[in-house]
Amino acid sequence: MSTEAAAETGLSAGTPVVAGTIDAASEAISVGVQKPGDLMIMYGTTAFFIQVNADLVVDSRFWAAPFLFENTWSVMGGLATGGGLTQWFRKEMTGLSDEDSSFQTLMEEALKSPPGANGILMLPYFSGERTPINDPQAKGLIFGLTLAHRRGDIYRALIEGIGHATRHNLDGLAELQLARSIYAAGGGLQNPLWAQCVSDIAGVRQNVRRHTVGAPLGSAFLAGIGCGIFVPEDIDRINPIVSQIAPNEANRSRYEADHAAFKALYINNRAMMRRSTDS
Repeated sequence: MSTEAAAETGLSAGTPVVAGTIDAASEAISVGVQKPGDLMIMYGTTAFFIQVNADLVVDSRFWAAPFLFENTWSVMGGLATGGGLTQWFRKEMTGLSDEDSSFQTLMEEALKSPPGANGILMLPYFSGERTPINDPQAKGLIFGLTLAHRRGDIYRALIEGIGHATRHNLDGLAELQLARSIYAAGGGLQNPLWAQCVSDIAGVRQNVRRHTVGAPLGSAFLAGIGCGIFVPEDIDRINPIVSQIAPNEANRSRYEADHAAFKALYINNRAMMRRSTDS
């Protein structure tokens, strides 16, 4: 800090000043996203994605910006829902209480439903959708319901729908640059079914670090780099990888067919979604 700035702020001259960043970028830093080919999947109230590239890549499906290290750029995307949709379902559709055990109950029921949710497909566009379709008029849709279905089938279809929307993004990002390492972050990792469905549907392996809810950690780490206390590689010591989420190949053929149907379901109903908005 300069003498002039110190006089204006009351802080001591020479105090280090380090610029911060948005919460999602801090979260990405906290789980080791640094170099071209690194990708974060953030499981939060909405899902968010940050991929680091060596060059500026502009694509109308996604958002582009400088990243936090020299000679790095980011391509970003995000769903309009995620954990917020599971909250809505629990509150409005189940009658279960606000206690954490209610989500455990739903997960146990969903695990009794097989991959593919006994034929239910869900479009998770309950708040429109951000990337890659960028359609604020998109609507949620539950397709294939019968009297034979149970609550666990619907909840599994909801989680799988978020997984298919995530794959839609990951496939688009892979067209711009193939991910070298994928890191999972966010409070949604407390729901292991969600992250496992993403790996199964998208066919990706996700690295999980010791601390997965890390925007404050990422901000502190950036400040430490700015002050010369840390170097970027120190994140492996401060927040090491403790596990990986690998795809279950036994589910791949089912999810391949479902993913094609998921995309067709949106395309075939897009006009009707607009009609319902206008009415």
